[in-house]
Amino acid sequence: MLGTAVVASVLNDPANKDLMKQAYAEAHSSNLQTSPLVNAHDDYSSYRENQKNYRYRMTYNLPQIGAKGLAPRVPKGAEVLLATRLPYLSNDQRRMALATTEIQSGYPLLDDVEGWGRLDLFSAANGYGALPSTTKVNMDATKGGFNAKDVWRNNMTGTGKLVKQGTGDLALNGNNQFTGGVQVDGGNLTLNNANAAGKGDVKLTDGTLSAPVTVKLQRGYQQAQRGTLALTTTKTTALKIHGKAKLAGTLRLTNLAGLKNHQSLITFGSHQGKFSHVYGLPKGWHVTYTAHKLELVRG
Repeated sequence: MLGTAVVASVLNDPANKDLMKQAYAEAHSSNLQTSPLVNAHDDYSSYRENQKNYRYRMTYNLPQIGAKGLAPRVPKGAEVLLATRLPYLSNDQRRMALATTEIQSGYPLLDDVEGWGRLDLFSAANGYGALPSTTKVNMDATKGGFNAKDVWRNNMTGTGKLVKQGTGDLALNGNNQFTGGVQVDGGNLTLNNANAAGKGDVKLTDGTLSAPVTVKLQRGYQQAQRGTLALTTTKTTALKIHGKAKLAGTLRLTNLAGLKNHQSLITFGSHQGKFSHVYGLPKGWHVTYTAHKLELVRG
């Protein structure tokens, strides 16, 4: 706890600003590119296992002898600890990432007055733990690094909405339960879990929504003319929309080996409109719309 506080203090010191920039640039331009470990076997490839082990070493499974259920407490200046890991977020957003990933209160020694003890930096470095309100993520791919491409691995809850903006690529790997919905206004949002989009409506106004796995949308789906839906076809339905689908724009398909005639690609409660462009289909194949699904048809 003391070490974390000291690091935050050093990083917040204006006298170290130029040194921080120099170290960051050196790491990304040289050290990380030439390290012999870059392509080595990764013994820590399981995020859930790593998260479990990290939290165990915070508490050692000791009982919660203090007050349980206390609200999160993020120390002043702690957001600097995520400045290079989540550079596309504002300071307030980084504080929210810390707050929504904190461990519970009540564990021995960890309920300090300032809040350093409950910070789960491992989880916070992998995105929000909950969306309490509308959260706008604006990524500028021209800045490179995490600004261009990042992955959020936590299982997010809350009533908020996620709005993806900018030109970067953000992937959601969690089994998400947030209810405010998802909106894509630019760049690419990749859904790597069946429930990555949470439980709300999904709206694609611009940019790309990618689903390399079968994805379930608990409510409706709306796509504007400037949007692109990118699906990876499998032997099962690629996208299951429980509500109404309003379709327009582009549909892009990949991995079309082994297609079956009349294979279901998208299911929906009902639909309005059609995709203006469909890319990736083999010669002689087309899409057909029925009342409750979109099929891949040969001939």
